[in-house]
Amino acid sequence: MGYLPLIVLSFLLPGALANVYSCAGFVKSTSQIDYSELKVKLLTLEGHLKHEEEVNPSDGYFMIPVYNKGQYTLKVSSPSGYYFEPDTIEIKIDGKTDACSKNEDLIFKLTGFSVRGTVDGAPAGLSLVLTENGKQVASTKTSEGGKYEMSAPPGKYEVSTGSDSSECISRGKTAVEVKNSPVVVTPNLKISGYQLEIATKTQAFHPFTDAVITLYAASPIDLPNVKCDTSKGAPNVPSTHNVKCSVGKTDPRGRLSVACIPSGIYYLMASYENGPTSITFDENPQKIEVSQSALQVQYQKETVFSVGKLMFA
Repeated sequence: MGYLPLIVLSFLLPGALANVYSCAGFVKSTSQIDYSELKVKLLTLEGHLKHEEEVNPSDGYFMIPVYNKGQYTLKVSSPSGYYFEPDTIEIKIDGKTDACSKNEDLIFKLTGFSVRGTVDGAPAGLSLVLTENGKQVASTKTSEGGKYEMSAPPGKYEVSTGSDSSECISRGKTAVEVKNSPVVVTPNLKISGYQLEIATKTQAFHPFTDAVITLYAASPIDLPNVKCDTSKGAPNVPSTHNVKCSVGKTDPRGRLSVACIPSGIYYLMASYENGPTSITFDENPQKIEVSQSALQVQYQKETVFSVGKLMFA
């Protein structure tokens, strides 16, 4: 009788083991990371934790025992700023056809790390892009407080405003290098200016080409293709705005776009000269204010000015 318990166990043990399924696989990365910071979680469909297993620090291997058939979700638990593909693995254990029952490896690949930071003075919704050698690899929009986050694999990148943005950041672009961990961009980026778009039209509302656009400013505008010099000012322009800046001519569509005009008050004039022909659209320069919000200004019926890519018809 003393041997009976052992005999009973010998019959019960195989049956118990038959109901244990192994969900195993690897967390893979092409960059050197600390696997000891990673775990793999087994969750119910409702998101409740069933099991959590550490990842092997040498090769990223993991194995999670599952004791009941059913539907589950596997997810890598990592420090903030790690991105995996897939983000989760959904699996239905039926004892026959699923990867766990067939002892097939489940693979999570580390695809990149976060690139996050703040743009001082930026509104929510500012478009930002991450580029590598001029090619866009990620994009995002700022949240409240100018905060942003993108993801990228190891490499050297630049953060800049998107093509649909009316704002510019200081220096235009900021270099960022991603190695084997998340990156916080420092110092904070700053809004340095806004886009000024100008449209010139005839009295019949046809595009007016080659109109010369001049800004009178309180100080020189340091931008490519903008030429400024100190002048005597202009009629009806305050003496504080005696810096005359030539920003260019309108194109065949009657339009001119000038990026990164700094915040401030300016006086804007449009004129045209061709031999004996001389046209001034208005004797009084139009006062405009470039600020954090898009500005729309109508300058007579012949000329329309706008700041921030938004225009009156």
